[in-house]
Formats: sequence, C-alpha cells, structure tokens
Amino acid sequence: MLKICQICSVVPPGRDSVGESALKIKSLLEKEGNSSIIVTSIHQDGTGSKGIIPYFKKWNIRQALSSINFMKINSVDLIIFHYPTSYYKRNLLVSLYPLIYRLFNFKIVAFIHEYSSYSIKGKIRIFPIIVFSNRIITTDHYNLDSISKIPGVRKKINMIPIGSIFSDSFFSSKDNKGKRKTIKKENKKYDLLYFGYIMHGKGLDILLDAFECNEILRERFTLNIVGNIPEVLNNETKLLVDKIGNNRLIKYWGYLDNNEFAEFIQSIDFACLPFINGVTIRRSSFMTAMAFGKPILTVVSKIKIEGLYNMNNVIFIDSPSKAALTKTLLLILKLDRQKIDEIGENAKKWYMQNYSERIFIDKILKVISNV
Repeated sequence: MLKICQICSVVPPGRDSVGESALKIKSLLEKEGNSSIIVTSIHQDGTGSKGIIPYFKKWNIRQALSSINFMKINSVDLIIFHYPTSYYKRNLLVSLYPLIYRLFNFKIVAFIHEYSSYSIKGKIRIFPIIVFSNRIITTDHYNLDSISKIPGVRKKINMIPIGSIFSDSFFSSKDNKGKRKTIKKENKKYDLLYFGYIMHGKGLDILLDAFECNEILRERFTLNIVGNIPEVLNNETKLLVDKIGNNRLIKYWGYLDNNEFAEFIQSIDFACLPFINGVTIRRSSFMTAMAFGKPILTVVSKIKIEGLYNMNNVIFIDSPSKAALTKTLLLILKLDRQKIDEIGENAKKWYMQNYSERIFIDKILKVISNV
C-alpha cells in the first residue's frame, strides 16, 4: 500500500473547508489500507493528532526544500497538494512547490478547490501548480471547464466533488422525523436554516433583506443562522454581521462542531442557501444539506447538475434576488408535510447515489493509481 502525504495549510479545528476535505481524504485512504499523513502549518491550534504534522513555519522556497528530507524519511510515495487554503494567502512562492517536489522525483496530485472565480492575476498564481503536477483534481464543472482550457491539461484533469465533509454514518444512523413532527406540533413556524461562513457574497444578505421586507415570512418562519464569522471583516461583511446582531428575530447559533451541527440540523424544516452565482456541487454546505435529507432552497445552477429536479429533490430559486427568494419562500408555505418530507428523502437519495464516501474514495484511488 502507498504512503500518501497531503499538504494543506489549515486542518480542523482550523475553520477551513479545504482542511476538512483533506481530513476526509485521509480517513478514507486509511480505511482502504493506505498510510496517510497531513503536513500543515505550525500556526494553528489543535494539531499534532495522529497523522497530522505541523511542519511549515513559512510558505517559502527554503521550507519547501527542507521538507524534501522530511518526505524521504517518511517514505512518502505521493503528495496531494491542496490549493487554495487560508494560510497560503496570495503567496506566489507556494505555487512553485509542485515543481520543487517533481525535481526530487515525487509524484504530485494537485487538488484545486477553486480556480474559475479568480481574477487573471489569481489564475496566473495557480498556473505553475497546474502545469507541474502529474495529475489535477478539481471540484465542479466550472473549474473543470476553466482549467481544461490550459494547453496540455485536459488529459490529466479529473472532476471529483468533495461532497459533504461529514461521514456517511451521520446520514444513515440519524433520522429524527419524529422529533421534527413534535416540534411542528408545538410551533406553527417553520425552522429555516442558513449555514456556512458569515460573509458577503454568499446570498445571506438577500435572505436577510427578504425577511426584513415581508411580514408573512417573519410570521411563518424562524430564521436560524449557523456559521463562523471571519477574523478579518471587509466593510460589506461587517454590515452583514451588524445586521444579524441587531435583529432579535434571527437566531444566530455561531459556530457548531460536527456533532453539534448534526444534532441541530435534524430539527430543521428547510435549508436556504441562495448562492449569488448559483449552486454548484463544489458547495459543501449544499451537499451537506442534501446528504442530511433536508429540503433545500437554492439558486438554480448556471450549468445543469445531473439528477436535480425542482420540487422533487431540491427547491430552486429562479435568481439571486430578494423578489425571487421571497416568491419561493411563500410558495413552500403551500406544501403539505408529506411533500416536504418527500423532497428531503429524495435529496438524501440523490446524494448517496452520486456522492457517497465509497464513490468518492474510488475516484481518488483511480487518480492515484494512474499517476
């Protein structure tokens, strides 16, 4: 079996979805009998658990060269290099890591979590990673199409969505429909959930505006928000945070760990994630809501996502606007409990048939075997 090293600047408890993805890959590789480690930054709390090694003080060339000996001592067969992650920031030198490792005969798989949304400068920064890696994995059709335009890349790129960062065991063993019905009997309001990073550009501002302007929504829904607030706030995100804090009708729960969130989401009636650019299978929050079997309202994708059908396993919002969101929220008030449950059950079925852990790790292992 192989010894596989992932390089990722942040891992849990650091709140970065890329780090959570690396941890998921590590766990699944080990279940398949492979030896797996994650090498990360020293500048975070809680690292040092088995197989997670805080090593990099800075993300520069000297550190890359010094890590060569570390890789050899640990008999690493292949490196999975995750990009972007938060501690890299806009460091151009990080982009040369795959080249350096290739020069010392290491096999490199670059896991590019985001590319298509970057500016030209951002794409130039990622270019060396793409060119010098043996294989490329990316997360959705937008990134696949954009990266594939680079000459010579099409033959070495694969699209493998991460899916939910939760283990499949969370979805198969927990089903609190009875609890949810008890809550509904005591409370005529529907519980609506937004979760993810609290920041401008993800549609949360549209959701808040819709509730602010429509009395029926405030009467019939309780808006719950779960998520972490970034340490550094731009002006738009600061206004968003202030709006949440100043609204007594919003239940803001802050950051919940996986066990707390898994328990919390069971009592929720609907999830609402009105992404400005439309939903994609790269969105771990969307995939998580689907996996937990929650009817989810989200903005229709610009690229058709196979197997998703409006009012069957998802509830599409026509556009990322207050008017379209309000229209959809008022529409679902007309649904009976049976139809709501049916949409949620079909959502879970769609996820497990297409993005289960078994499907995910089989695709990862296929890429590794072809390096």
